This record gives sequence, structure tokens and C-alpha cells, in this order.
Amino acid sequence: SFWLQILKQIALGLGKEAITECNLLVKRMIGQVAGGVVLDIPAGTGLFTFDEYVKHPGITFIAAEYSRGMLEKAREKAAELKAKNIILVRADVGRLPFKDDCFDAVLCLNGIHSFPEKNRSIRQMSRVLKKNKKIFGTLILGGERRLTDLVLKAAYFRLKWFMPPALTCGELVALLESHGLRICDKKILKAALAFEAEKITAPDASLQFPPA
Repeated sequence: SFWLQILKQIALGLGKEAITECNLLVKRMIGQVAGGVVLDIPAGTGLFTFDEYVKHPGITFIAAEYSRGMLEKAREKAAELKAKNIILVRADVGRLPFKDDCFDAVLCLNGIHSFPEKNRSIRQMSRVLKKNKKIFGTLILGGERRLTDLVLKAAYFRLKWFMPPALTCGELVALLESHGLRICDKKILKAALAFEAEKITAPDASLQFPPA
């Protein structure tokens, strides 16, 4: 809604530049995949991605979402576009129902800050990604903008729009590296980060991580 957009711009410092950066990230991902299978999680309603996906029939997009409401809207969007290369799946990012090393890319737009178990979620995304392939993601960071940190604690976390903690850029990099992922490109927009991370090793199955 209009008022939510105003709140987002005041609280997060983000406007149209955030949407532009997300669109660019999707296009960079597609340009690097050149065929194969992509996992999009959380896919949301498909509002910002499905129009682009149908332009690339040689790529199969697995659009995974936990919310039944968003998944239904995504289904309507895919039907409207008559999409044949988008497969909708209800899935929990912390327990992905896919085999190891089966995706040529993972797209995670505005997801990590919403995941309740960030360690487990990143581990699962790394697990299903093929070696030397990339996760493309965006998220809201902690520690970049004082007003954003205050609003996250006062409103976003209480309303469960986002789930604590708000990772700093350093914490995210360390978490990715602990699961075999290396940041190869990143861009900070006020309190947000857009990044590409390449899988260089498989996650160590013996390691146990607390649910951060």
C-alpha cells in the first residue's frame, strides 16, 4: 500500500533504487545461468520476477514459497502469464525438499532477514546449489543505519515482518563462508545489501550451528 511504501522509505531508506537493484540482480543471474534450473526462494507472489522468467524458456525456475497466501497469488500470476517454465512448490527454506547439488543458481530476494533460522536456511541453500554456482541475494542489514536499526526493533520484529537478528554485513559474510560460500560481488544501498556468493565447498555435515 501507499503508506507501507512510505514507511519502507523512512524506516529502511529505500525507494525505487531498491527495486531497480533487485531487477538488475535477477538479470545478472539469468545471464550467468544460460540454461539449467534455478531455485527462487522465497518466491513471494512472483510480482518482480515472473515477467522476466517467461522471457527465458530454456531455464526452469522452481519458485518456492512457504506462505500459502503468497503461493496462491504466485499461481495466479503464473497462470496469467501462461508460464510453462515456472514450477511452484510450497517449501520451508530450513528443510528444502531437494537433493544435494541440483540447482544452477539460487535467488533469495529479501529473504534472509525474514528467515527465523538463518544458519539453517543458508546451509540448505548452499547444500542444494551445485559447486562453483552462485546464490544471488538481497537483504536488510543491521548496523548500517541507526534509524533502520531502531525501526526494526520497534516495529518490524514485533510485527514479525522480519525475524531477528538483523545481520551485519560482516556477520553475513562469515555465515556464508561457514557454509562453503564466498562473496564475489556486493553492493550496499543504505541499509540493504545485494550480493553474489559462489559455492566453493560443500557444507560440512558434521558442523552444528545454533539457530541465529
